[in-house]
Amino acid sequence: MKKVISIVIISMLSLGMLLGYQNCGQELPESLYNESGVVNNIYDMKMDQIAYMSCSEQRGVLNEENLFFTLRAGGYNTDSSGNATSGLKLSNSFLSQFGSMDKFDILDYLYNDPVVGGSQIQFSVRKQSNLSSMFVGNGQSGGAEGLDYDFTFGVLGSEELSASLITTNTTHSGWLNYWAPAGINMDAYFEGSVTVNGAEADSNALRSFLSTGGGLFTAAFSDPTDPAVIRKPNYADDEDSSNDDILVPSNTAMGVGLKLDFKQPTPLNWGHAGTAYTSMPKRVLSKVIEYDLANPKVAKGSWTCPNELQLKIVYNAPGHLVIGGVTVCSVAEDPASPSALLKTIRNTLPAADWYVDLTNRCVVPRRVVKGSCYGIDTGTKTTRQVQYDFTTACNPDIVDTGAAACPHFISICTKTQ
Repeated sequence: MKKVISIVIISMLSLGMLLGYQNCGQELPESLYNESGVVNNIYDMKMDQIAYMSCSEQRGVLNEENLFFTLRAGGYNTDSSGNATSGLKLSNSFLSQFGSMDKFDILDYLYNDPVVGGSQIQFSVRKQSNLSSMFVGNGQSGGAEGLDYDFTFGVLGSEELSASLITTNTTHSGWLNYWAPAGINMDAYFEGSVTVNGAEADSNALRSFLSTGGGLFTAAFSDPTDPAVIRKPNYADDEDSSNDDILVPSNTAMGVGLKLDFKQPTPLNWGHAGTAYTSMPKRVLSKVIEYDLANPKVAKGSWTCPNELQLKIVYNAPGHLVIGGVTVCSVAEDPASPSALLKTIRNTLPAADWYVDLTNRCVVPRRVVKGSCYGIDTGTKTTRQVQYDFTTACNPDIVDTGAAACPHFISICTKTQ
């Protein structure tokens, strides 16, 4: 289960005080990007889990919002005391310089920062060699929120978000992975989703872009009024005017990027007797490589994509849950004491939306409409039949009478360090 992190917001920090406060102590620099052009971020971001859902043929299917997605990542983990270990925080480099100052000084700095101030954290898919280029699917022009990009948290530098960051602990150094200043909000987790599932061709295009086309799933600082634009180092604000003409490379930004690869499910026959259908699409995550967008050619960290976190998606209807007297996937409530594996899955798939069957390695949506995940058969006008047993030829993209669909999956990778 997700844990709600308690956030204490200092009631005396009104926006009027923030704007009216004049710094009479240490003079703050205009930018944390120093005169040599070395990046020195104010904020750190950390994702610790990413999921890929392969559902396609959803153009024209009226699913419940956010139930089916393509990529979903965020920061979910907590330590033994319940403190977040990922999400958003003030960077160690910032705290080493300014962390001991009066909190009003810190708030003043965060509000006036010329590089990141006024931006929001955005999840999207971008080209590694040109981070200004966002992947846009679903036939949209310029991208659509909730499909091609997703925002989380509030405006960087705002009174509420800054106050929450500096009160995570006494040293201002704690992570924030849940932020709901107006009260409990299930949409307030440090999490973002991209949904590109109109047709199998769209899914193939996204997988290809991420695996071989130089794409990254990114969490970066974006302009809320122009989501295609992400913030980059701005040397024009440093004190040394000699650097004002430095051109910022198009492949340099601030944030985190994940390079993804895909494979067929493991084991390919999924435990069924008989020879596996070898043309099964590559519908599960196989590898994650993490990059700091300030240096997007150098990998960092370590991720794992275990087989037990590859889960078949089963339609919630007769003829799907049980076939020939054999249970394909059960629809039972979670145990009172969920396993660590189930808790990991629940970060991505809330119990209110999904049943999880760890024995059969599958999930079932609680609420579905005709065509959910698998599309609508053009002949019968009903949800496509699915070849769940993995040993018979299936069709990934032709929505036609008698063309049983290949199974879809949700697969999850987690950060190990």
